[in-house]
Amino acid sequence: MSSPNNNLEPVVFRSLVVERFRGFNDPVEIPLDASAVVVSGANGQGKTSFFDAIQWLLLGHIQRLEELRFRKNEEHIINRYAPIGSKARVQAIIKDASSGNWITVTRTGNYRGSILEAETNEEKLVGQKAEVLMRKALGVSTSDEDTFGQYFLSTALLQQDLVREFLSTYTHAKRYEIISRLLGLSAIDEFNDKLDETKKYIAEQIEKTYTDLQDAKQSVAEAEQDVRESKARIETAPILSETIKELENEANSLGLGFLLERMRNTSDDGEQIVLRDILRYEKQLERLDDLIITMRTHFDERPELDLVTTEKIATEIKNELNEEKSKLKDDRATEQECLETLEKVKSRTDDLRQLASLAIPMLTDHCPVCSQTIDTESVRTKLQLLLGEQPELLEARNKYKEAKEATAQRAKRISQLEEKHRDAAADTEQAKLWEKRTSHLLDDLRGISHTLETLNFPQPFPQSDALIDWLPIVQNWASGTLAKLNTFEQLVQSVIAAQSAPEESDRLNRLEAKLNLLISQYNEKRGVVDGLEQVLGKRKNLVELARKKATEVVREALDELDPVWQDLFSRLAPHPTFDRLSFSHELYHKRGASIPLAIDQQAQLEISPSIGFSSAQANVAALCYFLALAFASSEADFGFVLLDDPLQAMDDVNVLGFADLCRFLRKEKQLIIATHEGRLSNLLVRKLISRDKPINTIRLEFTSWNRSGPYIKVERTGSRPEISVLASLAVTT
Repeated sequence: MSSPNNNLEPVVFRSLVVERFRGFNDPVEIPLDASAVVVSGANGQGKTSFFDAIQWLLLGHIQRLEELRFRKNEEHIINRYAPIGSKARVQAIIKDASSGNWITVTRTGNYRGSILEAETNEEKLVGQKAEVLMRKALGVSTSDEDTFGQYFLSTALLQQDLVREFLSTYTHAKRYEIISRLLGLSAIDEFNDKLDETKKYIAEQIEKTYTDLQDAKQSVAEAEQDVRESKARIETAPILSETIKELENEANSLGLGFLLERMRNTSDDGEQIVLRDILRYEKQLERLDDLIITMRTHFDERPELDLVTTEKIATEIKNELNEEKSKLKDDRATEQECLETLEKVKSRTDDLRQLASLAIPMLTDHCPVCSQTIDTESVRTKLQLLLGEQPELLEARNKYKEAKEATAQRAKRISQLEEKHRDAAADTEQAKLWEKRTSHLLDDLRGISHTLETLNFPQPFPQSDALIDWLPIVQNWASGTLAKLNTFEQLVQSVIAAQSAPEESDRLNRLEAKLNLLISQYNEKRGVVDGLEQVLGKRKNLVELARKKATEVVREALDELDPVWQDLFSRLAPHPTFDRLSFSHELYHKRGASIPLAIDQQAQLEISPSIGFSSAQANVAALCYFLALAFASSEADFGFVLLDDPLQAMDDVNVLGFADLCRFLRKEKQLIIATHEGRLSNLLVRKLISRDKPINTIRLEFTSWNRSGPYIKVERTGSRPEISVLASLAVTT
């Protein structure tokens, strides 16, 4: 493709197509084929969406919007009125900075992600290859996505809500890193990073070697201890003949001659075998002592009644209980009979009462049937007697009451017997457990006594009833025997020590040789550690020196830029007394730090613009830094500058100076600038019209907005020859 623009005119973006993106719904093609594009319109008409579209096209995301989302799945890319399932699309025709050819780049997607396509005359690329081609075409050397984004937001796009970010949001170290990379000094940072890596590697090697050194030191200490113990054994080893004679005398006096015979009649390691026998006897004697203590405690807990007695008592109670239960059945049968008799008598008595109660009101002097004379008083008396309690009923009721009480007494007796039987059963069970435990303890005692027969274990073995008196005798015997065995063991150990003295001398020679080897290895590792520590010290000094030199290089590079931002700052003159901008570069926590400063040259005072300036003044300072870096960057030489409403915080004097500045800016880079003030946009258009060169100025006026998107009025202005005031007056007259 060939460019429609004059070669004198710097143009990167030829056109932009936006569809379904942010404030744009229906597709809109926006012409940008001019070195100066003025975007105007009231707030809310879509100007910011226009700049967001360029940012999303080049970066694939809009960081400031992602940080404002309430939910991660909140859609912030696609237009709210777009059909469900549609995707946002932004397309631009841009000029390749190296070849001058035009390429078409198109990004489609939503908040989840996007994909970029790049089309040239020769090929069509998609995805990561398209991203690399686009960055290269824009004049940026890095292929890293994050670094490209930092470059773009630091030197190509200055948004209205991020004007002061360079001054206030970035840390000093972050600002230093960005500046050094933008100035093409990334090789210095990479060199310093490599030095840091090697320093860390050497430190890791020292730590690892130091661990080995500590292990070697511990091995030397252990070997020295072995040598000391071996020398002590040699020095304290007794004379063999004297030790054997003492052992024979003690064996006879202690009654342990059988052990001495066993030692004599066994092979060369007879002493070791006897020591094992002694150890076995000692363990058995210790078991015997514990067993005696347990048995004495056990006999102290002996039940009051033995098993035979408790079983006899339980049987007697059981028999009596069975007999009472049998009688209870008879008592309940008698109670039932009495209840039935009571019910019959009560029924018969109730019938007579009912008849009597009916007959009394009907009494007359004569019988209504036979007319016979009736003695009413006598009959009435008899009937009234029937209405009262009858002797037969009283007798039946008393018999039932007596039978019921007898049954209750029998049940109570049975309950008492059952309680007694449970107690007797518990006593029986306790007696059984005691007898069982006694049997187990006796079995253990017999086993131990059998093992200790050769040591003259006390005999005879008594019955369980006599054990309580016999146990103290056994305990005393065990204590004395254990003391004898300990004495005999010490003598055997002395014999072994006397026999092993020559072998211990040979062992000492081996231990000393091993110690010398370990000391040599330790000294060798100590030398390695010392050497690494020296290298680390030199590397630390080199890192510190490299940091200082890097800071000096950055300072020198920025000193070359100093006239640029001084010129910009003097043109805009935002502050009446602080009339100079500068940067302080220093090492802070062993890292480079870049600190922006504003200087009152007359009073010789310095302040931070982000702190000491008003919001409008700080915005102007940030704009000066931004433009200086945009025109001085070597690693990110974007051919355009996007300024989203930088005039909103300026006063009229600043605006006039900035409008003149824009005439200079468009000569070097394509300038796309927005403002919401109509009069300011008119001023910019007038100032940007060329008087002597055939270059274009485009005005994009965002006049309104609806659900379809913004309505954009496009005005294109070419060059206008300059007419002097005198010439114009002559024409007029």
